[in-house]
Amino acid sequence: MQRQGKAIVAGLATVSVCFGASSAYSQENMVIESSPQVATETVEDTEQGVFTSYDLPDTDDRYTGFQRDLGPGDPIGIRAGAFMVYPSLQTSVTYDDNIYADENNTTDDVIVTVRPEVQIVSQWARHQVSLLAGMSRLWYLDTHSQDQTNYDIALGGRLDVTSATVVDAEVGWAQLHENRGDSGAVADAAEETEYDRTFASVGVTQAINRLEFSVGGDYTKLDYKDVPAFGGGTINNDFRDRDMYSVGARAGYEWTPLTQFFVSGSYNFRRYDLQPPEVAVDKDSQGFRIGAGVQFTVTNLITGEASVGYMRQTYDNDGFDPIDAPAYNIEFVWTPTALTTVTVAGGSQVSESTQDTSAGYVSYDIDVGVVHALTRRVSVNASAGYEYDDYDDIGRNDDYYRLGLGADYAINPWVSVGAGYEFQHRSSNFTGIEYSRNRVGIDLSAQY
Repeated sequence: MQRQGKAIVAGLATVSVCFGASSAYSQENMVIESSPQVATETVEDTEQGVFTSYDLPDTDDRYTGFQRDLGPGDPIGIRAGAFMVYPSLQTSVTYDDNIYADENNTTDDVIVTVRPEVQIVSQWARHQVSLLAGMSRLWYLDTHSQDQTNYDIALGGRLDVTSATVVDAEVGWAQLHENRGDSGAVADAAEETEYDRTFASVGVTQAINRLEFSVGGDYTKLDYKDVPAFGGGTINNDFRDRDMYSVGARAGYEWTPLTQFFVSGSYNFRRYDLQPPEVAVDKDSQGFRIGAGVQFTVTNLITGEASVGYMRQTYDNDGFDPIDAPAYNIEFVWTPTALTTVTVAGGSQVSESTQDTSAGYVSYDIDVGVVHALTRRVSVNASAGYEYDDYDDIGRNDDYYRLGLGADYAINPWVSVGAGYEFQHRSSNFTGIEYSRNRVGIDLSAQY
């Protein structure tokens, strides 16, 4: 996951239950993950700015260099000098009963997905460099026009200046496809819209006794490709291309070794490539987000972070009202027993609209997932999520509901199989955009 988040992921097959923002069901996540993932990063997530996503420490020991006992599903890795290489291959077969996310004229299909991926992580005592690269190929057995290929690559690094001063940086690029069920997806597209996402971020964290300060910034560029339209013609998506900049700061105080209180703030700029008269309206904007919260650990059973605050986005076009809304982020992991893990994640954000009459919308979402190990090799999971989108200026309100069930079996440290089911539903006070969608699948994953 990036910022703990990113899960990118014929007879071979996983179905996993994805849960996160509604746009988490983009085609980069077409393999329904049999183990629920929290806070999957999306285009909308990049619009929050720094220090506003779900930033819990990474608990995957393979990124720390420490030794641990390997379970049946843990990767072993290939040592290459001072680096560990983790190759993997995920294959899946998924049945989708409504591939166009249409309200009335549903079309079903079977999708075969293959995703090779490699992670390279340094094992130095100080500092760290990591590389993630992968691609995914989707084949629709009947509707071949929907076939697609996605690519992603990211390079990250951590510079341990001192034991109290750390610099983190990341840069990457991805070619992705937009799911028709996404809040911001363009209507009447005959194919899912392809877009390129280029991103970079840098941050510095300084600890001074019980105080901790962080400052940073990030940049994201989105480039949407033209797409065929139903009934003929082409939808020109250049009006959506934009650059997003964000700077932020966070200050925390360690009340106890297990509790930190913090305040945070960020400011963002969103600049579109095209301006009137090339497009109908100017959607450039700037905004801020402030909040206060707590990061906590309770008796080693509950670890989490929660914050509340306020956010506001103002637009250069006087015809659009500013968007004001409460800001919140929550993520916690509860381990009631050694065999059961419960995760909760949610947040609010201001996202961009593709409609000329609305500059943006506020989304509020919450997701809950449970994973239970029946044996050392077999686990089952369930997830549920809800999102509410409130569009500015046009009175549109959408509700998204998500449910999922899944199971995994780790055959050995190299191979696992899974199966899962996922339900999605959107209801709206606008006509013609509601839909329900069921997906079920199986997968086979190999790693080393």
